[in-house]
Amino acid sequence: MKKLETDKDNYTLTYNYIFLSDLYRKKKIYDSVIYYGNKALHLAKAGGYTSLEADAYNFIGIGNKKTGDYHSAILQHSKSYDLYKQVDNNVGIIQVANQLGDDYFTMDSVQKATGKVN
Repeated sequence: MKKLETDKDNYTLTYNYIFLSDLYRKKKIYDSVIYYGNKALHLAKAGGYTSLEADAYNFIGIGNKKTGDYHSAILQHSKSYDLYKQVDNNVGIIQVANQLGDDYFTMDSVQKATGKVN
């Protein structure tokens, strides 16, 4: 019974970290988006919460993009995309596909404007 309570608590904590990551995204505090996304990712991987793992990668990718780390954003969004496909989450697949398109578009625009990309 204790293990079930711990698993439920870990799932809830993981979900709350995802929620905090999204909250900080809305407030445009992107270092905190990445921080709480990574905390969620760690727990999601440990608990086998594939859908929450995909969510965590998505938010980390958003934070990376907003801080100018386009290559990391693409990597994180690609991982998220693969996990959403694994759990057959069509909404997640579409959202991350849009994020990936925006990652590449933004990276290309920055590269054309400055001649370099982070």
